[in-house]
Amino acid sequence: MLLWMFLSPAKPALCVFLQACARGGIDLAAACQVGAYNAAVAAEVRLPDFGEPRSRVVILANSRALWAPFIVARRAAGVSGDLNPLDGYVERVIGDAATQLSVRYELRFAHEHPPRRVAIQELARLTGLAALSPAHLSVHPDFGPWIGLRAALVMDSLGPEMSPREAPCAGCAAPCLAALKRALAAGADSEKDWQEWVVIRDVCPMGREHRYGDDQLRYHYTKDPTWLR
Repeated sequence: MLLWMFLSPAKPALCVFLQACARGGIDLAAACQVGAYNAAVAAEVRLPDFGEPRSRVVILANSRALWAPFIVARRAAGVSGDLNPLDGYVERVIGDAATQLSVRYELRFAHEHPPRRVAIQELARLTGLAALSPAHLSVHPDFGPWIGLRAALVMDSLGPEMSPREAPCAGCAAPCLAALKRALAAGADSEKDWQEWVVIRDVCPMGREHRYGDDQLRYHYTKDPTWLR
């Protein structure tokens, strides 16, 4: 499934870019004006605007659709010593797709460290892609918490006004918050006791049909390369 939110007006080159991303499993995107993002975040995580605060910023994300093409690419490339092969794969897919763009752009990835860090969850909220749950999960209106926020792309072209997504959990009993408190109280380590952290997503009533597969879950939470075979 390919879902583009609030990307209008989308230029042909942008559509080609998004299609290339989707073929690699980066199947979710939304946009707003970079000035709206910069006004909402601390100085150290602001993005360049090419001298125009109305420049378009696109957030790129994935559903569980990422896993199959990633595994195919991993097997084709053979096992390497890369400690973060999924991050490397995401960089290649989005970076290669960006060569289709006809304007200047700046690309930053969610896994990058300062000074290139992005407040990726806030960008997801401002673009309307996902809102923040009480347990600090980004929750998509269709996919629930079963998404991965991957990158921010700033383009030297005008973007749409923001459409922030608020209160995805209105009327919910917040089982995710109770699960988070249990994990923290147990002193659960994200690598050794990863299932405690999966529960925080599992109890969310939104998007349950889009839950990651078992191998994808195990790898995301443990980074154990065994699950890439």
